[in-house]
Amino acid sequence: MVRVATPEWQQGKLPVIRPRIEASVWPIEDGQWALGGSMLCERVADSVSAPSDAITTWKDGQGVDYCLRPLTTRLPVPPYDNDNAPAIPWNRNTTIFEIGCDVLIKVNYMAANERSTEGEAMRLVQKLAPSVPVPEAIHFWHDKELERVFIITRRVHGKMLDDVWHSLKREDQKQVVKELAAYTKSLAKITAPAFQDVEGHHLAERCLIPYDSDKLEPFTAEELREHMRNVSNGIEPPEFGPEFHLFHANTSPSNVLLSGTDEARTEGKSHVHVAGIVDWHDAGFYPKFWITTLPFIRHPIYYLSVTQEQLESPKYPYWAGSYRDCLRRAMEKLGFRDDHLSWWIKHYEGMGKPPLY
Repeated sequence: MVRVATPEWQQGKLPVIRPRIEASVWPIEDGQWALGGSMLCERVADSVSAPSDAITTWKDGQGVDYCLRPLTTRLPVPPYDNDNAPAIPWNRNTTIFEIGCDVLIKVNYMAANERSTEGEAMRLVQKLAPSVPVPEAIHFWHDKELERVFIITRRVHGKMLDDVWHSLKREDQKQVVKELAAYTKSLAKITAPAFQDVEGHHLAERCLIPYDSDKLEPFTAEELREHMRNVSNGIEPPEFGPEFHLFHANTSPSNVLLSGTDEARTEGKSHVHVAGIVDWHDAGFYPKFWITTLPFIRHPIYYLSVTQEQLESPKYPYWAGSYRDCLRRAMEKLGFRDDHLSWWIKHYEGMGKPPLY
């Protein structure tokens, strides 16, 4: 398959990661794994209590007990062993590890001076919008010395939308985007008084604020509008506020998992549903207009993977963009509009860039 967007590491935007992200979790002995060199994941024997220094405990999908403990002495990360590492390849700065049954450990590169609120976002959604299918976050932490974030979650069973979209019936596609739009609306009911992440810190959304901005606090609506004028060379931004709305900000085809894709329709009824929405790294409180404008500004991440033949086909816009277009129509039916798209076209033209639509 061909990915439309050029990965950031190919553009020279990401640092070289050492040790390799795939080497973040490794077995120490039977039933024990080092997580980043500062934490120990340990299988707990039946009828045995978890150690007193356990940070958290959980049962995997087969009822086996595990615990997470701090290591008293930090372990050096060994050379990457492809044969023994329980890694599931993802991308250059993210790897998924599986320990036990149906429990995953997601590891992201994260510089020591940066902040991740993905785990907090997942818990916030579970608490305030329980209908939204988000993975259960068991525990998470930032290993600043190793420069990566660890998130232990329960597995969501389903197939990646990117892999099955064009094999779905039209009615099933409509059902999927209808559910995604409804979940987006549920999230948007959760508001904050400023443009911020889920912990009340600033959001580094560079389409809305200048790259050279040194303001590291949340923006009020008035402050954000002023920064948007700056980033667009004085073009007047759309009206919004004063409230900002919780938004996932990346429901790309690779971040939506579907269930029921292998089941036959019963009496014309679809069994295809959204089983989970993953990757909450960019979640935060955004202007409402941004919820429908974003897919047009950052359209490559909303594009489907295509084959080389589809890439060269006159129908390429359909093969790549049909999910994004269906999602937009479903969002419009629930009251989300993209009336401000013209502002962004002027914005990019004003900065000497081609329109992103």
